[in-house]
Amino acid sequence: MTKSAMTKSAKLIAGAPGDALDAMRADQQRSIMKYLVVGGGSMGKRRIRCLLANNVKPEQIRMVDVRADRQAEVKEKHNVDSLSDLGAGLEWNPDAVVVSVPGAAHMEVNLAAARRKKHVFCEVPLATSLEGVEELSKLVEQHKLTFASGCQPPMHPLFKQVKQWMGEPEFGPTLCVIAEFGQYLPDWHPYEDYRKFYAADQKMGGGNLDVIAQELAMGFQLAVQILMRRLDFLAGRGDIGVRSGAHPRTKTPEMVK
Repeated sequence: MTKSAMTKSAKLIAGAPGDALDAMRADQQRSIMKYLVVGGGSMGKRRIRCLLANNVKPEQIRMVDVRADRQAEVKEKHNVDSLSDLGAGLEWNPDAVVVSVPGAAHMEVNLAAARRKKHVFCEVPLATSLEGVEELSKLVEQHKLTFASGCQPPMHPLFKQVKQWMGEPEFGPTLCVIAEFGQYLPDWHPYEDYRKFYAADQKMGGGNLDVIAQELAMGFQLAVQILMRRLDFLAGRGDIGVRSGAHPRTKTPEMVK
Protein backbone atom coordinates (compact mmCIF):
# COMPACT_ATOMS: atom_id res chain seq x y z
CA MET A 1 0.00 0.00 0.00
CA THR A 2 1.89 3.04 -1.27
CA LYS A 3 1.26 6.63 -0.24
CA SER A 4 0.75 7.50 -3.92
CA ALA A 5 -1.94 4.85 -4.34
CA MET A 6 -3.71 5.96 -1.16
CA THR A 7 -3.71 9.58 -2.35
CA LYS A 8 -5.09 8.68 -5.77
CA SER A 9 -7.72 6.42 -4.23
CA ALA A 10 -8.82 9.25 -1.93
CA LYS A 11 -9.05 11.67 -4.86
CA LEU A 12 -11.16 9.25 -6.90
CA ILE A 13 -13.45 8.55 -3.95
CA ALA A 14 -13.70 12.13 -2.72
CA GLY A 15 -13.90 13.98 -6.04
CA ALA A 16 -16.55 16.68 -6.07
CA PRO A 17 -19.80 14.84 -6.96
CA GLY A 18 -21.60 18.04 -7.94
CA ASP A 19 -18.89 19.02 -10.43
CA ALA A 20 -18.88 15.51 -11.91
CA LEU A 21 -22.64 15.51 -12.35
CA ASP A 22 -22.52 18.96 -13.94
CA ALA A 23 -19.92 17.71 -16.42
CA MET A 24 -22.03 14.66 -17.29
CA ARG A 25 -25.12 16.86 -17.77
CA ALA A 26 -23.12 19.12 -20.09
CA ASP A 27 -22.12 16.09 -22.15
CA GLN A 28 -25.75 15.00 -22.24
CA GLN A 29 -26.80 18.38 -23.61
CA ARG A 30 -24.24 18.14 -26.41
CA SER A 31 -25.45 14.75 -27.59
CA ILE A 32 -27.79 11.91 -26.71
CA MET A 33 -25.89 9.80 -24.22
CA LYS A 34 -26.17 6.07 -23.69
CA TYR A 35 -25.83 4.57 -20.21
CA LEU A 36 -24.82 1.04 -19.28
CA VAL A 37 -25.91 0.00 -15.78
CA VAL A 38 -23.81 -2.97 -14.62
CA GLY A 39 -25.65 -4.80 -11.84
CA GLY A 40 -29.40 -5.16 -11.40
CA GLY A 41 -29.66 -5.32 -7.62
CA SER A 42 -31.27 -2.66 -5.46
CA MET A 43 -28.72 0.03 -6.37
CA GLY A 44 -28.63 -0.79 -10.08
CA LYS A 45 -32.41 -0.51 -10.28
CA ARG A 46 -32.28 2.72 -8.30
CA ARG A 47 -29.78 4.16 -10.80
CA ILE A 48 -32.08 3.24 -13.66
CA ARG A 49 -34.93 5.06 -11.92
CA CYS A 50 -32.66 8.08 -11.39
CA LEU A 51 -31.73 8.18 -15.07
CA LEU A 52 -35.37 7.95 -16.12
CA ALA A 53 -36.29 10.69 -13.63
CA ASN A 54 -33.69 12.92 -15.33
CA ASN A 55 -35.38 12.55 -18.71
CA VAL A 56 -33.16 9.78 -20.04
CA LYS A 57 -35.27 7.55 -22.29
CA PRO A 58 -35.41 3.76 -21.77
CA GLU A 59 -33.79 3.15 -25.15
CA GLN A 60 -30.73 5.09 -23.96
CA ILE A 61 -30.20 2.60 -21.11
CA ARG A 62 -29.04 -1.00 -21.02
CA MET A 63 -28.53 -3.19 -17.96
CA VAL A 64 -26.08 -6.06 -17.46
CA ASP A 65 -27.02 -8.73 -14.93
CA VAL A 66 -26.76 -12.52 -14.97
CA ARG A 67 -30.13 -13.04 -13.28
CA ALA A 68 -33.09 -13.51 -15.62
CA ASP A 69 -35.58 -12.34 -12.98
CA ARG A 70 -33.82 -8.98 -12.69
CA GLN A 71 -33.70 -8.61 -16.45
CA ALA A 72 -37.43 -9.34 -16.65
CA GLU A 73 -38.20 -6.89 -13.83
CA VAL A 74 -36.49 -3.87 -15.42
CA LYS A 75 -38.07 -4.69 -18.76
CA GLU A 76 -41.55 -4.93 -17.26
CA LYS A 77 -41.28 -1.89 -14.95
CA HIS A 78 -39.09 0.44 -17.02
CA ASN A 79 -38.95 -1.00 -20.56
CA VAL A 80 -35.16 -1.19 -20.27
CA ASP A 81 -33.43 -3.98 -22.18
CA SER A 82 -30.61 -6.10 -20.77
CA LEU A 83 -27.41 -7.49 -22.22
CA SER A 84 -25.78 -10.82 -21.50
CA ASP A 85 -22.44 -9.71 -20.02
CA LEU A 86 -20.06 -6.78 -19.57
CA GLY A 87 -18.35 -7.43 -22.89
CA ALA A 88 -21.64 -7.21 -24.75
CA GLY A 89 -22.52 -4.12 -22.76
CA LEU A 90 -19.32 -2.32 -23.77
CA GLU A 91 -19.83 -3.40 -27.40
CA TRP A 92 -23.14 -1.49 -27.23
CA ASN A 93 -20.80 1.51 -26.98
CA PRO A 94 -22.26 3.44 -24.04
CA ASP A 95 -21.03 6.91 -23.16
CA ALA A 96 -21.09 6.22 -19.42
CA VAL A 97 -21.02 3.10 -17.26
CA VAL A 98 -22.80 2.87 -13.91
CA VAL A 99 -21.08 0.31 -11.66
CA SER A 100 -23.60 -1.19 -9.23
CA VAL A 101 -22.18 -4.66 -8.64
CA PRO A 102 -20.84 -5.92 -5.28
CA GLY A 103 -17.76 -4.05 -4.08
CA ALA A 104 -15.33 -6.87 -4.81
CA ALA A 105 -16.10 -6.52 -8.54
CA HIS A 106 -16.01 -2.72 -8.71
CA MET A 107 -12.41 -2.32 -9.88
CA GLU A 108 -12.74 -4.94 -12.63
CA VAL A 109 -15.68 -3.04 -14.15
CA ASN A 110 -14.10 0.38 -13.52
CA LEU A 111 -10.96 -0.60 -15.42
CA ALA A 112 -12.86 -2.28 -18.25
CA ALA A 113 -14.92 0.88 -18.75
CA ALA A 114 -12.00 3.30 -18.46
CA ARG A 115 -9.92 1.28 -20.93
CA ARG A 116 -12.76 1.78 -23.41
CA LYS A 117 -12.76 5.53 -22.67
CA LYS A 118 -16.12 5.52 -20.90
CA HIS A 119 -17.20 7.89 -18.15
CA VAL A 120 -17.87 6.01 -14.91
CA PHE A 121 -20.23 6.37 -11.98
CA CYS A 122 -19.25 3.85 -9.31
CA GLU A 123 -21.00 2.98 -6.08
CA VAL A 124 -18.83 3.21 -2.99
CA PRO A 125 -16.45 1.73 -2.09
CA LEU A 126 -14.22 2.35 -5.10
CA ALA A 127 -12.76 -1.14 -4.55
CA THR A 128 -11.94 -3.56 -1.77
CA SER A 129 -8.17 -3.08 -2.18
CA LEU A 130 -5.77 -0.59 -3.76
CA GLU A 131 -4.96 -2.97 -6.61
CA GLY A 132 -5.75 -1.23 -9.89
CA VAL A 133 -6.03 2.29 -8.44
CA GLU A 134 -2.83 3.51 -10.13
CA GLU A 135 -3.97 2.30 -13.57
CA LEU A 136 -7.49 3.66 -13.12
CA SER A 137 -6.17 7.06 -12.09
CA LYS A 138 -3.90 7.21 -15.15
CA LEU A 139 -6.72 6.17 -17.50
CA VAL A 140 -9.10 8.78 -16.11
CA GLU A 141 -6.46 11.49 -16.53
CA GLN A 142 -5.22 10.28 -19.92
CA HIS A 143 -8.68 10.08 -21.50
CA LYS A 144 -10.07 13.09 -19.59
CA LEU A 145 -12.90 11.00 -18.20
CA THR A 146 -15.47 11.91 -15.60
CA PHE A 147 -15.25 9.47 -12.67
CA ALA A 148 -17.89 10.00 -9.99
CA SER A 149 -18.50 8.03 -6.82
CA GLY A 150 -22.01 7.27 -5.56
CA CYS A 151 -21.69 9.28 -2.38
CA GLN A 152 -24.94 10.97 -1.33
CA PRO A 153 -24.14 12.43 2.16
CA PRO A 154 -22.29 15.49 0.76
CA MET A 155 -25.57 16.52 -0.91
CA HIS A 156 -27.35 16.74 2.47
CA PRO A 157 -28.04 20.29 3.74
CA LEU A 158 -26.61 19.48 7.17
CA PHE A 159 -23.36 18.25 5.62
CA LYS A 160 -23.08 21.42 3.54
CA GLN A 161 -23.61 23.53 6.65
CA VAL A 162 -20.91 21.65 8.60
CA LYS A 163 -18.48 22.00 5.70
CA GLN A 164 -19.18 25.73 5.60
CA TRP A 165 -18.53 26.05 9.34
CA MET A 166 -15.26 24.12 9.03
CA GLY A 167 -14.07 26.53 6.36
CA GLU A 168 -14.59 29.61 8.48
CA PRO A 169 -11.51 31.11 10.23
CA GLU A 170 -13.32 31.12 13.59
CA PHE A 171 -13.56 27.31 13.45
CA GLY A 172 -9.79 26.87 13.57
CA PRO A 173 -7.75 23.92 12.26
CA THR A 174 -9.38 20.48 12.12
CA LEU A 175 -7.61 18.15 14.55
CA CYS A 176 -9.85 15.12 14.23
CA VAL A 177 -13.22 13.92 12.96
CA ILE A 178 -15.44 11.84 15.24
CA ALA A 179 -18.53 10.22 13.74
CA GLU A 180 -20.86 7.60 15.18
CA PHE A 181 -23.20 5.61 12.99
CA GLY A 182 -24.55 2.11 12.63
CA GLN A 183 -26.51 -0.24 10.39
CA TYR A 184 -28.78 -3.17 11.21
CA LEU A 185 -28.11 -5.55 8.32
CA PRO A 186 -31.41 -7.54 8.51
CA ASP A 187 -33.31 -4.30 7.82
CA TRP A 188 -31.26 -3.42 4.74
CA HIS A 189 -33.05 -5.84 2.40
CA PRO A 190 -36.04 -7.15 4.38
CA TYR A 191 -37.26 -9.04 1.29
CA GLU A 192 -34.30 -11.46 1.35
CA ASP A 193 -32.17 -13.43 3.82
CA TYR A 194 -29.46 -11.03 5.01
CA ARG A 195 -27.11 -13.98 5.58
CA LYS A 196 -27.14 -14.63 1.81
CA PHE A 197 -26.99 -10.97 0.82
CA TYR A 198 -23.60 -9.85 -0.50
CA ALA A 199 -23.24 -7.24 2.27
CA ALA A 200 -22.91 -10.14 4.72
CA ASP A 201 -19.97 -11.58 2.75
CA GLN A 202 -16.59 -9.94 3.37
CA LYS A 203 -15.12 -11.58 0.26
CA MET A 204 -17.73 -9.85 -1.88
CA GLY A 205 -16.93 -6.46 -0.40
CA GLY A 206 -19.60 -6.52 2.28
CA GLY A 207 -19.27 -6.03 6.00
CA ASN A 208 -17.68 -2.90 7.37
CA LEU A 209 -16.17 -1.69 4.11
CA ASP A 210 -19.53 -1.51 2.35
CA VAL A 211 -21.60 -0.37 5.33
CA ILE A 212 -19.34 2.52 6.33
CA ALA A 213 -18.08 3.49 2.87
CA GLN A 214 -20.54 6.38 2.57
CA GLU A 215 -19.47 7.78 5.93
CA LEU A 216 -15.76 7.38 5.16
CA ALA A 217 -16.22 9.16 1.82
CA MET A 218 -18.10 11.89 3.68
CA GLY A 219 -15.12 12.24 6.02
CA PHE A 220 -12.77 12.73 3.07
CA GLN A 221 -15.14 15.37 1.69
CA LEU A 222 -15.16 17.21 5.01
CA ALA A 223 -11.42 17.18 5.60
CA VAL A 224 -9.44 15.50 2.84
CA GLN A 225 -6.17 16.41 4.58
CA ILE A 226 -7.01 14.07 7.44
CA LEU A 227 -5.09 10.84 7.18
CA MET A 228 -6.69 7.58 8.28
CA ARG A 229 -4.22 5.71 10.44
CA ARG A 230 -6.07 2.73 11.87
CA LEU A 231 -9.25 0.75 11.41
CA ASP A 232 -10.04 -1.24 14.53
CA PHE A 233 -12.70 -3.94 14.42
CA LEU A 234 -14.59 -4.01 17.66
CA ALA A 235 -17.24 -6.70 17.32
CA GLY A 236 -18.52 -9.48 15.08
CA ARG A 237 -21.56 -11.57 14.20
CA GLY A 238 -21.49 -15.30 14.50
CA ASP A 239 -24.06 -15.94 11.77
CA ILE A 240 -22.24 -14.09 8.98
CA GLY A 241 -18.61 -14.13 7.91
CA VAL A 242 -17.81 -10.50 8.66
CA ARG A 243 -16.96 -8.32 11.60
CA SER A 244 -19.65 -5.78 12.30
CA GLY A 245 -17.95 -3.08 14.35
CA ALA A 246 -15.23 -0.68 13.28
CA HIS A 247 -13.49 2.34 14.71
CA PRO A 248 -11.59 4.43 12.16
CA ARG A 249 -9.14 6.74 13.91
CA THR A 250 -7.98 9.78 11.98
CA LYS A 251 -5.26 12.33 12.56
CA THR A 252 -3.98 15.34 10.70
CA PRO A 253 -0.50 15.08 9.11
CA GLU A 254 0.81 17.46 11.78
CA MET A 255 -0.21 14.95 14.48
CA VAL A 256 1.36 11.94 12.72
CA LYS A 257 4.95 11.37 13.75
